[in-house]
Order: sequence, then C-alpha cells, then structure tokens
Amino acid sequence: MLKVVQRTEATKTSIVYKANLNFNRADNYLEALIDQGLITKESNRYLITNLGAGYLQKMSDVREVLEAPTC
Repeated sequence: MLKVVQRTEATKTSIVYKANLNFNRADNYLEALIDQGLITKESNRYLITNLGAGYLQKMSDVREVLEAPTC
C-alpha cells in the first residue's frame, strides 16, 4: 500500500485495486498507516509522509542485503 501511495496521490479505490484488497480490509490498513504517521489523508487522496518514505527506503535496503549473494 505504501508503494501505491508513493507513486501517486492515491484514492482509496486506486489503492484497493492496485494492492488487490477489498474495501473493508483497505480501511483497516489505511487507518493503521495514518495512525503510525506513514501516510496522511488530504481530501479524498492519500499521501506518503517523510516517515513513510523513509520506512520504504529502509525496507528496500534490508531486501538488498537479504538478496545479496553469499560467498
């Protein structure tokens, strides 16, 4: 969901379809992401916060380390 919101100012409908969720589940996740300060809601659009962008970057860094070939 964070990646969907990061790419564009996303509506709930676009998040539901791009993240392959139903509306009830999306509501719960969106509320949790807002409570954690990872996204904000302005009008009917969701925006990623600096904290959310930092979280995605850290997760990307971890993924790179885990996928790095070992000797």
